Order: sequence, then C-alpha cells, then structure tokens
Amino acid sequence: MSKPTWKLLVKEDGTVAQWDMGQWYVENYGYKYVDNFEWIDTLEYETFGRGNSAAHLFFKSVITGKSYQMFLKDFENIVKLLVDGKVSGKWTFCKRGQNYGIKYLGQ
Repeated sequence: MSKPTWKLLVKEDGTVAQWDMGQWYVENYGYKYVDNFEWIDTLEYETFGRGNSAAHLFFKSVITGKSYQMFLKDFENIVKLLVDGKVSGKWTFCKRGQNYGIKYLGQ
C-alpha cells in the first residue's frame, strides 16, 4: 500500500472526523492532523446512510466501541467475509474527496 499524502483529522479522544473540515476545526474544536495508521479490530455492521456527497455504511468496533464509516466501494471487498454482521482483520483509513472512510486490508 502506498503512503497517502494526506493526514487524518482526529480529536484528542481518538475519534476521526467524517470529513476534512480544515484548519478552522483544528484551531476551534480540538482536532489535530495525524498520519494515517493501521489497526487490528473486529467491526460490526450498524446501519447505512447518505451525506451530502457520499453514501456510507457504519460499523462499530466490538473491541473499543468506536464508530467508523465505510464507502460503498470498500464494502464490496468485505461483504462476503461478514459473519453475523461482523468482520475481523487489519484496517486503515482512506479518503475520497474530502470524506474519510475505513478500508479492509485483510487478516
């Protein structure tokens, strides 16, 4: 996987922003830019929804309870791996336009 040239916008509690809200949010809402990273987790499907510019599926970590959103394009890679609505493995973030999502990297 090639390294992205962008950074994630993250709050102090580790919550990743749903989109890149820019420097104003960094200065006024306690976000900071960090390098993308990989982690191992078990995620459970919660629901789906639409924003102004993209449709997403929402997953919640069985381990930490954190919520993540996934682009439909990336869901195609895991749909056959779901067992009782859950999938385990290595994850990272991806960015399409100004929106962030998660991406499955495998076991």
